[in-house]
Amino acid sequence: MRKLLSILILAVVWGCGEDVAFEESPTIDLVKIGPSTVVELQDSIYIEISYEDGDGDLGENAPDAKNFFLRDERIDLTYLYRISELAPSGSDVPIKGKLILILPNTVITNGSTQEEVTYSIWVKDRAGNKSNTLTAGPITVVQP
Repeated sequence: MRKLLSILILAVVWGCGEDVAFEESPTIDLVKIGPSTVVELQDSIYIEISYEDGDGDLGENAPDAKNFFLRDERIDLTYLYRISELAPSGSDVPIKGKLILILPNTVITNGSTQEEVTYSIWVKDRAGNKSNTLTAGPITVVQP
C-alpha cells in the first residue's frame, strides 16, 4: 500500500515580519479535505492544511528527514513525508502558509464494498516540536 501513496506538498510563506507573533511549536488547521466519496484505487484524496510557526524552522532539506505525518486510523498505519525547508536555517522568522497533500488513491481494508477512512495529521519542526494533531475525514471509499 505504501507504494500506492505519493505526496505533493506545496508551501507558501506569507507575511514574515516583526509584527507577527506565533508560538515556536508549529500549529496546523484543516482547510479542506475531499472529495467526500472516492472510488477504491482510482480517485485521489486532497488534504489542505494551514500552518503557522513562530521561529520558521518548519521544513527540512535533508532528503531522509520526515516531518509530515499522516495516520490512517482504520489500520493505525502512519505514513511519513518530508516538508521542504520553508525559511532559511537560522533565520528565526515567523511563517505561515498552506500545505497540500494529495493521496493518489486508497483501498478498502475491511473486505466490504465500502468503508469510511479518517486520517490524523501532524507536523514536527527542526527543533522536534510537534504540532497539534488534526482529524481529517471521514472519506467514504467505495468499490468501482
